Amino acid sequence: MAGIGITDLIVLEMSKQGRAIFASGSPFDPVDYKGKVYTAGQANNAYIFPVFDFGLVISDAIRVHDEMPLATALAGQVMEEHLAKGMIYPPFTNIRKISAHIATKVAAKAYELGVATSLP
Repeated sequence: MAGIGITDLIVLEMSKQGRAIFASGSPFDPVDYKGKVYTAGQANNAYIFPVFDFGLVISDAIRVHDEMPLATALAGQVMEEHLAKGMIYPPFTNIRKISAHIATKVAAKAYELGVATSLP
């Protein structure tokens, strides 16, 4: 198997099971396997901690609640076209727009829960 990459190995292993969920902290090239192209999502912290924190900062939130919609706000940005490619995260090409969307949702929830100390 000389010359085969880690993503290729993961896709080959996925084929044995028939399904898998895969995202990497680093970007990988798409993999063509049996005529279908699979794109590994990039699941690093860029979509999570800085964006969530930004939502807290812009609202001056004094508490963090489980109801703050980080996961659902991110998941809502994964479109059918991404899922069809095997992606479980939205592509990084949209990170600015998606980050603004998530931070806004987190801040809005902080206001709704009464933990925001700045004016909306």
